[in-house]
Amino acid sequence: MMEKLPFHEYHKDIQVIQILSQGKKPLRPAKTNKAFTRFGLMSQLWKYMTTCWAFDPTSWPLACDILDGR
Repeated sequence: MMEKLPFHEYHKDIQVIQILSQGKKPLRPAKTNKAFTRFGLMSQLWKYMTTCWAFDPTSWPLACDILDGR
């Protein structure tokens, strides 16, 4: 994911808009991706990222919860 933009598999902006309007999120990169080895994209971090991408802002985690590892 770090080498490519989110939704890189779609070639037109309208496709990305449609995907986002359906509530879909970027695909998790493969464990062989450099993001895992170089930047430490672990399961917990991915969980935080996907939670932060929730459509409903009331579902977003609080910064203090992330810092506390909740």
